Amino acid sequence: SGYGPNPTLPKPTSTLIPTVNVAEATGWQKGDMPTPAKGLRVTAFATGLDHPRWLHVLPNGDVLVAETNAPAKHDDGFSLRKLFMNQAMKRAGAATISANRITLLRDTNGDGVADV
Repeated sequence: SGYGPNPTLPKPTSTLIPTVNVAEATGWQKGDMPTPAKGLRVTAFATGLDHPRWLHVLPNGDVLVAETNAPAKHDDGFSLRKLFMNQAMKRAGAATISANRITLLRDTNGDGVADV
């Protein structure tokens, strides 16, 4: 089988041009959300974050969010590798300037939504 602790994997195939499968970055449509398990509900704690990567919940319930996309890159001119890499980054939603900040989210009124 193809899963579990010892999966049977297909043999790799060699190609002249490497296969690159990048998931397209898509957000939720307004009003859409995941389906939770019975008895639970899903709400957005915060919106409008710029590439949130890491979350850390502080003892008082505040949440720190690291917003970062990628380190700055130096422009080394044109190359085919760079062209394909940029296309893959755009598809993944990672071809934007990085915010490079840590944001504090706080729910001051207990409604489950950050208001600070």
